[in-house]
Amino acid sequence: MKRMRRSNGRPVVRTLATALAALAVLVLLGGCFTLTRPPLPKERGRVVAHGLEAPVEIHRDRVGVAHIIATSDHDAFFAQGYVHAQERFYQMEFWRRIGAGRLSELFGDSVLASDIFLRTMGFRHIAEQEYREAPPLLKNALDAYAAGVNAYIADRKPRQLAAELALLGLQGLDLEIEPWTPLDSLTWPKVMSLDMGIDYQEELLRLDMIRAVGIDMTKDYFAGFRYDEMPTTIRREDLAGKDAARGAAAGPDDDLALLDDPVWAAATGSLNLPSAVMAGQEQLIRFAFNGDPASGSNQWVISGEYTESGLPAFANDPHLPMQMPSIWYEISLHVSGDDGWNCHGYSFVGMPGIIIGHNDHIIWGMSSASPDVQDLYVELINPENPMEYRVGDQWRTMETRQEVIRIKGSEPFFLTVRSTRNGPIVTDHGGAVPYSSYDVRPVEIFPTDLQLTELSLRWTALEPTYPMLAVLLYNRARNFDEFFTALSHFHTPSHNYFYADVHGDIAFVHPGRIPVRGEGSGSLPAPGWDDAWQWRGYIPHDELPWIRNPERGYLANANNPVMPDGMQVFGEHLYMPGFRAYRAEELVTAAMADGRFTVDEHIAIQTDLRNEFAARIMPHLLALSEETIARSVEHEARLVADPPATEEDAQALDELIEQRIEGATQALQILGDWDLTMHEKSVGPSVFAQFFLELIDKTYADQVPIHVWEGPWKATSGYRIQNSLWLLVGDPENAWWDDVRTLDVIETRDEILARSLAAAYAELEERLGKRTHRWEWGKLHTLTYTNATLGKSGIGLIENIFNRGPVPVSGGLNVLFRNDFRVPTAFDVTHVTSMRMIAELPDWSSTLWLNSPGQSGHPASRHYDDAIDAYVSGEYFTHPWTLQEIRDQGRRSLVLQPGD
Repeated sequence: MKRMRRSNGRPVVRTLATALAALAVLVLLGGCFTLTRPPLPKERGRVVAHGLEAPVEIHRDRVGVAHIIATSDHDAFFAQGYVHAQERFYQMEFWRRIGAGRLSELFGDSVLASDIFLRTMGFRHIAEQEYREAPPLLKNALDAYAAGVNAYIADRKPRQLAAELALLGLQGLDLEIEPWTPLDSLTWPKVMSLDMGIDYQEELLRLDMIRAVGIDMTKDYFAGFRYDEMPTTIRREDLAGKDAARGAAAGPDDDLALLDDPVWAAATGSLNLPSAVMAGQEQLIRFAFNGDPASGSNQWVISGEYTESGLPAFANDPHLPMQMPSIWYEISLHVSGDDGWNCHGYSFVGMPGIIIGHNDHIIWGMSSASPDVQDLYVELINPENPMEYRVGDQWRTMETRQEVIRIKGSEPFFLTVRSTRNGPIVTDHGGAVPYSSYDVRPVEIFPTDLQLTELSLRWTALEPTYPMLAVLLYNRARNFDEFFTALSHFHTPSHNYFYADVHGDIAFVHPGRIPVRGEGSGSLPAPGWDDAWQWRGYIPHDELPWIRNPERGYLANANNPVMPDGMQVFGEHLYMPGFRAYRAEELVTAAMADGRFTVDEHIAIQTDLRNEFAARIMPHLLALSEETIARSVEHEARLVADPPATEEDAQALDELIEQRIEGATQALQILGDWDLTMHEKSVGPSVFAQFFLELIDKTYADQVPIHVWEGPWKATSGYRIQNSLWLLVGDPENAWWDDVRTLDVIETRDEILARSLAAAYAELEERLGKRTHRWEWGKLHTLTYTNATLGKSGIGLIENIFNRGPVPVSGGLNVLFRNDFRVPTAFDVTHVTSMRMIAELPDWSSTLWLNSPGQSGHPASRHYDDAIDAYVSGEYFTHPWTLQEIRDQGRRSLVLQPGD
């Protein structure tokens, strides 16, 4: 194995923090040795594992990647479950409790809102139906995997499985480890769909924004994709001579007709949008996904016409919320025999198979897609019977489901879930769990504060789907036809799949269960009583976007739209603005023009630091005149200052104004010398990033009500704001630029740009001092790998066991080397490149991999954090592929043997 090198607002679980405070002294006195060492797994020798059919070899290499060699599918998946449980059982336990809505059993009433949301979604009930109807291939894999997990956890006490469980035990939690079941595996794809799906939040934000600023300004705030300037994955020339399978889908403007419907307008006008159920999703996102549900990815594939080997080259790096341990577990599975197969890549603990990776024949990767697969429906409730809702001109009876949520330290919470033909009601329980406090009323049998108007949610993830079957099928696919067929089962969450194979093919496929809507695009809550707005079914798999071997010799995607303008088969209003896609295309095509594509060029693209958003804003900044800066800064300074009462006050204000003008000038000079790269040692990124924050505030916050701006719908999402600002800088008279505090003046773009420069300089000077050469980006932009539960306990000694960092890191929002921060909590990184993969076919042994922070979930393991430095500095690892390489390079080898 070789290593390749290229030359403040955290949520706190209240009950957990209180209980762990007393334990801090114990940890300090006794050290963490007795807590963290017992869970370390046995990695050498032989172990009897009841349920195996034949012996299985497990070889771990230098960075802890497990390579499983088995003689049957059953034993391979059994061993995968065993290894996952060895390394990551607490993560598995946490994830299955999310899927089942059982977090309150561990963490008490402080997370009750999350469980209410999760139970309302009913993931566990859907998983029961999926398992009953699962085809044999999937059911057998799930059963074998569960048997492997249970073979490891059987007879082990919680403290022998995870340090987190040991600490929870010390605070009085009497936890009985339940056997793993296939249902525990089936709920996780639903949770991932939730992590990657914020469609309905966009609907509510759009509705709130229309209420606040009107249609025209809302349309500018939700600026559309610039098809004339940014690339799409499939080009119009790729489709030359081919008819589009479908006409273009509806867009957000098509939903505006709803505003003329008096019934719809009255119904939505009475809605209390931030309900407790929805608040539960917000709490879950903060608690389980580090406060950032967004996802993304970069990927490209190059035809063998442009590579040294004559076969394709491939690169993928998905972006997900930062997690400790990693969301991925890298592993290889090898099954010998006539029906044998080999596969290496990234898996999710809790699930059999490999999500992203390669086998002997093909390689595949994923990037997040954003088709709108969630629709809110406005439901009219019978004032004489809250169990009925209107369909057409009749009342229809709702379906109901009873849920009992067990709460650590409290009485159970009894939950009634109401559902319409469209899905569960998501605006219930406003009185039971107030949005502002999550207080508990333990014996709340039925929702209080019932409304005559409610919202229900239709979502593809709330129907039986089989993405895990797709994974098992493409793990052993040998060509594109088999891969394409396998993806017909990948219904949710929808992704962009890139593909290459040893036959020379490259391809892109966009699978998923994508609704065909009757009316509208799903950008606003639809009238639930009107059949015209119902879904008409789903787009057939072979009519979804896909392409094979385009003449241009490459494919690239970075969460940009997949189809050319006017040819979308589904709405693309949720896609990212295209800055990363533009840069990736620029670098890929330049490398192809220079000759044969090399591994070094793949690495350079994945770790590229150029800020394409800044490149489009900077010309407008550099064009600012000294007169504009002086006038604008002075005007705002006098606006916000108290009227001078004395001559001394007037002089002080004049001095302050001069300082602010000078600060704006200095900031502009720094930016003028900046090369637009977000390097941790550079000062330019600090100034631009702070300017970006100030520009957001000065452009929008004065006109958007605070309950919308700081509400749960992510109004300040960096990607939406970036796209909106890009539109606005080209429209210097746009109404968004006006500062409504100045009734006698209508500000334009340049005034707001100047004021934002001055504010940025003042903020950085206060935070980092007067010496501007010390304003390095890495001092502001840091990455802390945080354990989702105990890592947020609020107890420093406990957090030090599980967390790692802060680490200065390059990159930023919408940069190829992606390390995002949330605008409200800048500049702590919350969203990262979750893994990297680069391959030149057919030499699988030289494939480059990086899984940060490391393989293990145990803080005492060397592999808990041994990939952090590699991630920050842009390094990669290689791993053995052939059986001989695996056995020769294995550092620790364990044999599982069947029991009697």
